[in-house]
Amino acid sequence: MKISLIGASGRMGRELICAMRQQEDMQLVAALVKPSSPFLGEDIGLFTEGKPFNIPFTASLEGALARADIVIDFSTPKASIEALSLICLLYTSPSPRD
Repeated sequence: MKISLIGASGRMGRELICAMRQQEDMQLVAALVKPSSPFLGEDIGLFTEGKPFNIPFTASLEGALARADIVIDFSTPKASIEALSLICLLYTSPSPRD
């Protein structure tokens, strides 16, 4: 299962990254942070375990969604609403009118 994690640089994000790395059926494909994060572009492995995983922190939700089967959000309420709004725009088609 391919997973994108929103809020990846927080305390719970770090824990989730470490837990996912230990699961054979889970693959972290994107670790999202806000555009102003000091971690943006850094390797998540250096952040969590001190060795590179070749997965950089990103701020591109659209790119992360394209690569993932599921998204886990451990960000702030404001960031969650913004992410959900974009997800709805990208993946909801208008209902046909009668």
